[in-house]
Amino acid sequence: MQQLDEQFKIKQIPTNYSLAEVEKFLKTKYNARNVDKNNFIDLKLDPSVNFDNIVACYIIDDKTVLESIYNESEIEMHIQFSEMYASSSESIPKSELMWRDIQRGKIINVVIESADQKSMTAFTLQGLCEKLLYDLIILKGIDRKECKLGNEQYEFYLTILNNAGLLKSED
Repeated sequence: MQQLDEQFKIKQIPTNYSLAEVEKFLKTKYNARNVDKNNFIDLKLDPSVNFDNIVACYIIDDKTVLESIYNESEIEMHIQFSEMYASSSESIPKSELMWRDIQRGKIINVVIESADQKSMTAFTLQGLCEKLLYDLIILKGIDRKECKLGNEQYEFYLTILNNAGLLKSED
C-alpha cells in the first residue's frame, strides 16, 4: 500500500472532477448519451439515492463499446440471462424490458448525483461492469483530507486507481 501511496503522490492524480469533466469522460470513453431524469423515477424509492441531487443521467447502449468493456464473468452472466429470457414470449412492461436489457448486457444506465452542483458526490450504476464502476469511483474522487495510509477509504481508492492502471510506475 505504501508503494501505491507514493505513486499517487508522485503522479499528482486529481482527487475530484467537475461535472463537466465527468460528462466529457462518459461521452468520450463510453459513448454515453444523456437521458431524462424522469426515466429513473423509481430511484425516489431507493434510500441510498437523493433524487433531488440527481444532475445527469446517461445510457450506454453502443454495442461495440459494451462488448469492449465487459470482463469474462460479466459476459457469462449476460449469456445466462439471454438464454433465460430467450423462451419468454409474453407481453412485458417497458420498465421490465429495460431491466432485461441491463441483465443481458445490452445497456448500462448511469445516474450522477451532486450535492454541491459542481462535482459528483454519488452515482447509481444500473448494470454490472467492473471497468465502468472503477472509472466512476475514480471520477467521484476522494477528499484530500482522507488521503492518509491507514484510512480504509483511501486505501480502497488507491486499489481502484491501481486496478485501473493509473498507479503503474514509469520505469
